[in-house]
Amino acid sequence: MPSSFMEKGPGRHQMEFSPAQAARPILQQACQMGAEPRADIELASLAFADVPRNLKGACLQTTSPPVMDERDDAAVEESARRIEAIVQGKLVPMRAHYVQERQRVESRIAEYAKVKAFLEVVAEHALADLDTKVDLGCQFFVNAHVPDTTFVCLDIGFGFHAQMTGAEAVPFIDDKCRLLRDTAARLSAKADGIQAQIDAVRREMERYAIVRQVEEANRSGRLI
Repeated sequence: MPSSFMEKGPGRHQMEFSPAQAARPILQQACQMGAEPRADIELASLAFADVPRNLKGACLQTTSPPVMDERDDAAVEESARRIEAIVQGKLVPMRAHYVQERQRVESRIAEYAKVKAFLEVVAEHALADLDTKVDLGCQFFVNAHVPDTTFVCLDIGFGFHAQMTGAEAVPFIDDKCRLLRDTAARLSAKADGIQAQIDAVRREMERYAIVRQVEEANRSGRLI
């Protein structure tokens, strides 16, 4: 065990910091937050602020013999389990939802890009009609003939479609793709923010585990 984990002095005893008291208010805050499945959950209250910021402060000096409560271990373990349940039950699914929504938006951007490329080809070659293939799903295509390329129907959102000329459709697609890219960026930021919160909670739980290892070493006499 590194020497920085202990302090020596005549007539003094080493007492390991017990995180049980800090874990209880943290758990209460976590449970209150976990009861509301909001997209903007903040885990600042789960940052274990009551735990010393370095392990040097984990060992406190006292002039009386250390009093260890065996219930502390059970309390901390129960707190850790419940906090992990909040992470797995709320934050991980929430992040997965944002990732899935971002992928859906990116898929729409790709579809609009295909339509724009098609319209540019039609305009470049002045095609009055054309033969094409239509994807019916599951990579099953059928031949199709377009007798008039003057108009195209575009999905403008909320299940509505509008008939536009090629000259009208291209700028609309540009504006739509720009908005969709902004939406995808916001979804990415939310997913990344939740992942950062998850990582922060788990880092602090690892600190708890290290503190408990020091406590166990002190209890068994290995911390001299």
